[in-house]
Amino acid sequence: MSTGATVRLGPVLGRGGEGTVHAVVGAPRLVAKIYLKAPDTAKTEKLRLMSRRHSRELLGVAAWPTDLLLDETGMVRGFLMNRISARQDAHRLYSPKSRRRTFPDADFRFVVRAATNLARAFAQVHAAGHVIGDVNHGNALIGKDGTAVLIDCDSIQVRDQARIFTCDVGSPLFTPPELQGKAFRGLKRVENHDRFGLAALLFHLLFQGRHPYAGMFADGEMPIERAIAESRFAYGADAALVGMSPPPGTLALNTFGEPIAELFERAFAPPGIAERPSAIEWIEPLRILESELVACTTRPRHFAPPGPGCCWCAIEQLTGARLFDAEQAATAQAAAVSAEELWRAIEVVPVPVTSPGLPGFALQSPMSWPTLGRLKGLIARTKSDTVFSFVVFGIAGLYALPTTIPRALLFLGALLMVGSAAWVMSVSKKFAKVRRFVTHEWERALVQWRNSTSADAFFRMRNQLAESRHKLSSIDQYRTQEIDRVTKRLEEKQRETFLDTFDIDKMTFVEVTLPQVARLASRGIRSAGDILRYWRKLHAFVSPAAVTELREWADLCAEQLKLDVNEPELRAQIEKVEAKFRQQRETITHELRRGPDLLAAKREEIEQSRERAEQLLKTTHEMLRRRRELDES
Repeated sequence: MSTGATVRLGPVLGRGGEGTVHAVVGAPRLVAKIYLKAPDTAKTEKLRLMSRRHSRELLGVAAWPTDLLLDETGMVRGFLMNRISARQDAHRLYSPKSRRRTFPDADFRFVVRAATNLARAFAQVHAAGHVIGDVNHGNALIGKDGTAVLIDCDSIQVRDQARIFTCDVGSPLFTPPELQGKAFRGLKRVENHDRFGLAALLFHLLFQGRHPYAGMFADGEMPIERAIAESRFAYGADAALVGMSPPPGTLALNTFGEPIAELFERAFAPPGIAERPSAIEWIEPLRILESELVACTTRPRHFAPPGPGCCWCAIEQLTGARLFDAEQAATAQAAAVSAEELWRAIEVVPVPVTSPGLPGFALQSPMSWPTLGRLKGLIARTKSDTVFSFVVFGIAGLYALPTTIPRALLFLGALLMVGSAAWVMSVSKKFAKVRRFVTHEWERALVQWRNSTSADAFFRMRNQLAESRHKLSSIDQYRTQEIDRVTKRLEEKQRETFLDTFDIDKMTFVEVTLPQVARLASRGIRSAGDILRYWRKLHAFVSPAAVTELREWADLCAEQLKLDVNEPELRAQIEKVEAKFRQQRETITHELRRGPDLLAAKREEIEQSRERAEQLLKTTHEMLRRRRELDES
């Protein structure tokens, strides 16, 4: 610690891209964030400033640094902060499915209370002179009591007199129009930028996970980032003027009263048109909204603004969802999630380099080294036939020397020559074997590099996710088609059952005689339904005038049919279709939600494989370098 006290770290409580969060031994109300990489000078100064300026108000709404953690050299390695009790990410309160799992007892009063407390948290940070910068629903946690706490505070923009320590990260979906497309690093932000992000968070909470700019565009597809940049608020009074409209099955902007609607209009107006509401301005209207909510007469868990009807019941009838019923599963929760929204999260996952070149040290192939020619020459010069000739002529030369030299000495010289030749051959073979081995290892390392550097697995996974995206986008179309087929088939069955109640022999005709009626009955044609089923065959049994009269009568009977859309069998068949596509939707949505994590993991796997392959290249290259030095020595 900065005070010199020693802090003992407990078990890991969480991991992130920057570091890990540990329990603190002997201090159950504190946790320690330890960076994986020591922060640079600017980040260290920022943390020192934040730890000096913590206050009771900030600690109540944010995981604010309270003291720095130093290593034995005095370098900052992390910081202490208050431990946050059991809480969930704010986005888990948005949609019915995740809300049932993480906040099973929550009704809309709880949602509004959480939104109010989120505005209070922003207000406290702004009152202290700071800017959150990276506003997103992953940095806000909601407790079981509805209170809100902001996390990842070491990224917040803080000021020390004239110097500003910027927030170098951000989420485009919560970034105001004037900052869309700008780099976040070094970007100096102001409270007005946070106000846009806060309004987007509150909109998500009140409108059940909908993004304020995710609507229907008159001229085709409209990405959310572009819609924000062009101020195309899909729910605003001027939405039609910018070619936008809300998605089907959504609430109107004034559902929660004009004060709330007016705040959203100001927050999402084009820059310079209106002042965005501050965090404090949201608190009182949201508090009043919560106090005015009334229980629905048909669904006690529905709390809605007073009016002629329950807004939640209306949405349930349109979408088939069960919004606040803890005991029932939502039938179309996934419908509230756009396939395009899920795909955007997948698109932002960085793709690995598709064709990385060889590392610089490996660009010179060992086969091009000049020593290779020398090596081949040496091997050629030490072939067995050359050595044999050298030995034979050498021994003959020895015996041709003057006889004054003792024969024993000559014999000893011959033995030395034979031994030398044998040694040369042995060394040559070992030399060639080592060369072959090292060259083989180099070629194997190159093959492994080529195999491991392929990004095909990443793109195969991405293509599979793209197919799932298409399926999710088309699932409503297929569902409607199947319901239409089921409905048509059962309606036809109703029609036939109804028409079979009209018997031919109980009717009086002009052109149809009793013998003709008997002839038809003998062929199984006894009702108006039979007439319509087999009317093309009637000419074989009755006169043309009788055929015309029978057909007109059958058509008159059919006009009396009133289809029963609530017929039990029809409803059962439709529910079966709904259940089938609901399961498909949930499965595909789950797959797409996991897509960013799966792609990121695959990318990391490829990069780690490349690191291992590069290390093998380095090791083999070093072997070749040493072999070359031996060759040349």
